[in-house]
Amino acid sequence: MDWDSLTPQRLQVLEQFKKQVQEEQLLKDEQHLASFDDYHLARFLRARAYNLKDAHTMLVACLEWRRTVEGKGLATLYKEMDPFDFPERKHVSQHWPMYFHKTDKFGRPVNIQAFGSINVNELFKGISPERHWQSIVVNAEALIAEVLPAVSTERAQHIEQVMVIIDLKGFSLSQFWQMKSLVQRALYASQNYYPETMGKLVIINAPVTFAAIWKIIKPLIHERTVSKVEIYSSSYKDALLSQIPAENLPASLGGKCSCPGGCSNAGPWMDGRAERRAQWIAGEQARPGLPWVGEDVDLVAQSKAYHVGTIQLDEAEIEAVKAQQSQTASAVPVSA
Repeated sequence: MDWDSLTPQRLQVLEQFKKQVQEEQLLKDEQHLASFDDYHLARFLRARAYNLKDAHTMLVACLEWRRTVEGKGLATLYKEMDPFDFPERKHVSQHWPMYFHKTDKFGRPVNIQAFGSINVNELFKGISPERHWQSIVVNAEALIAEVLPAVSTERAQHIEQVMVIIDLKGFSLSQFWQMKSLVQRALYASQNYYPETMGKLVIINAPVTFAAIWKIIKPLIHERTVSKVEIYSSSYKDALLSQIPAENLPASLGGKCSCPGGCSNAGPWMDGRAERRAQWIAGEQARPGLPWVGEDVDLVAQSKAYHVGTIQLDEAEIEAVKAQQSQTASAVPVSA
């Protein structure tokens, strides 16, 4: 969290937002999958430029979607369909390659999507469109429920965004038209139900025809996300290596990583995962992922401590905030 982004004015909005969420008991059904902590709530505010009414509307719509998605709700869907190990996964990986792979230099997980290898006709010979959409949904949920908590634990600091690489090698206009509606649907879900989780989007091997494709896709992407997009044709290696350690980048993309069996879903989120998932399904632990680093941090209190001298606090409140900040710092290690 960039403390300077939480100005006194934004801090007041966050405090009001938390109070409203608590009074309306909006999160009473969100205790068994991803953590809707202060960091998570702040994403909705950032996505709506700290407009309290708009952020509230966005959150309510998100929670309703999570409660009803696919006619069963996200928690049930996530139990029924393991994002990393569902029956059709091998087939899907061949015809719609998409996977998490290690981390970049900022500790963010890297998500790689090989659009040039997508073959929708072959894909739907081995999985129904409905099941494939469900796999996309649980994959998106895995980011906040398992992947981000794991990289946060490994780095001993709160990581809340992902770096995405989209490889367009071999991508054609005909492929785009085949997947256009699904891409639109996925973009909508990502921006409205998982706001502010995109840290960087790097598009590589962009063909000449991508200019026409981008004209169609760009208006669907929030301007804040567009500002995080980098597009390269063939000269992308240096750009990737400036952001991802060579040992974490697959050799096929210019790095030095050659995972046994192929680079797919390699990262700290896989360590001990089978046992955690079994315990979660059995009701023996609250969530499928590791606890967030800083999950119980009160951002309002910490931000007030950071802005002491800027916000008008009385002496008792200043001392209380400093004490809480000290306790949190000793309980939650943060790397230098």
